[in-house]
Amino acid sequence: MSGPGLTLGRGLIDTDGGRHRDAVLAAPDGRLELALAEAVRVTPGPVRVPPAVRHRVLAACLERVGDYEEPDAALVAALSRGDADLVALAVREALLGPTLALVVRCANPVCAELCDVDLELADLLPDTREPEPEWFVAEAEGVGRVVLRPVTGADDEALEGVPGSPATRTGALMAAVVRAVDVGGDAVPLPDPDAWWALPAPLRTAALVALGRRPLAPTTALQVGCPACRAVNEVRFDPIVLLGRELQAGAGRLLLETHCLAFHYGWSEDAVLDLPRDRRWTYLALLRAQLTGQPLETAVGHG
Repeated sequence: MSGPGLTLGRGLIDTDGGRHRDAVLAAPDGRLELALAEAVRVTPGPVRVPPAVRHRVLAACLERVGDYEEPDAALVAALSRGDADLVALAVREALLGPTLALVVRCANPVCAELCDVDLELADLLPDTREPEPEWFVAEAEGVGRVVLRPVTGADDEALEGVPGSPATRTGALMAAVVRAVDVGGDAVPLPDPDAWWALPAPLRTAALVALGRRPLAPTTALQVGCPACRAVNEVRFDPIVLLGRELQAGAGRLLLETHCLAFHYGWSEDAVLDLPRDRRWTYLALLRAQLTGQPLETAVGHG
């Protein structure tokens, strides 16, 4: 059984320039829940998932991307950051539903109250009906233009091995994603990170702003008003980290569900993990109704 499909913004671009944007998720069953909970080991506090781990996790979530069946981590690394987040949110919806519940602490030190924020995932997703351009242009009026592409997972993996300051890493990243530079009508090569910092500041700013705004990507930065003091808080979340937190919180319950269904029905662990969450919960509701003497009809559709 396959999972739901989705359309990526950029997709995979093959050597002939062909686009592969139609993706199909792996079946959203207990096996995927368990694999994700174990792969993304999330601890309290700020968390960063290394790019290589991120790509292995997303590869396990995908059955197909265009003509590429069962894409591996290397293929997933070729996706843009925006497409990777899009896959993560699609997996989150398939496993846990369309509503995202966040708990936000007010950044105002006088307040520091907690508030609940409920979001619909559909409101966070970009419009991917039209494909994202393979290359886009950032211009600084009177200075020049830069042709560049979105950042991919492979770029993030490459940055893991770049030592030095944030400026050095920024230069290395821009040297990777910039295709062409024009300053005052003259083409300028960008062979290394130092060449990036030699460009005029307005042109560098235009390119960085374009990277932040132009690629198709889900909204992962929100402004949330505090109901207690009316302060406006900026909330940022990483879809992979969020998914890991939620699934780890339910990993213990998944084992209990597996035990219960295996014990009462005589199923193997593999058979139980092959079931999607809503089907597991329906069987559990039926068991509860039968063991407590309730009409079975009242349990169908309730978890």
